Amino acid sequence: MQLERVPALAGQPRRGTRPLAHERLPDLQVPGVLERRELLGQRRADAPAFDDIIQAASGVPDVLRRAGGTSGLVPTLLADKVCGLVLTYSIIAALFHRERTGEGQHVEVPMTDAMRAFLLVEHGSAAISRPPRGPAGYQRILTPLRGALRTADGWIAVQPHSDANWTALLRAAGFDDLVGDPRLTRRGR
Repeated sequence: MQLERVPALAGQPRRGTRPLAHERLPDLQVPGVLERRELLGQRRADAPAFDDIIQAASGVPDVLRRAGGTSGLVPTLLADKVCGLVLTYSIIAALFHRERTGEGQHVEVPMTDAMRAFLLVEHGSAAISRPPRGPAGYQRILTPLRGALRTADGWIAVQPHSDANWTALLRAAGFDDLVGDPRLTRRGR
């Protein structure tokens, strides 16, 4: 899915839920809190919510493409971890509500929506407004120049984002003669 489509989908109704721990592991139930994970677009409640599906549906491959790479998935269980954190925070909020009011809560975490929200924090950019004021993606993060650099004994991340950062870096490295070089200011603008 391309990032431009994500804001337009944000208000659409979601169907299909997939039960989480309370049905498979009843000893993990928290009285007064019912938790569920939702998977966007699934027509069957028992459909698997694989990390790869959630990453693809939320726009991760498009973010990687925009960063100068090839479309793909992040080689970690990114969606599972992000959605697990969202579910955890939601359960904590439900428990707090129960503590204060005595009322139970029904917690649902739409996994694809949670991942989209996670990505849109920086990559929604000017594409969120209607009509869009510009393309999706936070260019400072999507630049192909961003990344770790190989050193003699490992890796280093160097990210001088301003002229002042470049000046400080060049002086610290003993390259005073390169201060002001247009190739080394704001990454060539």
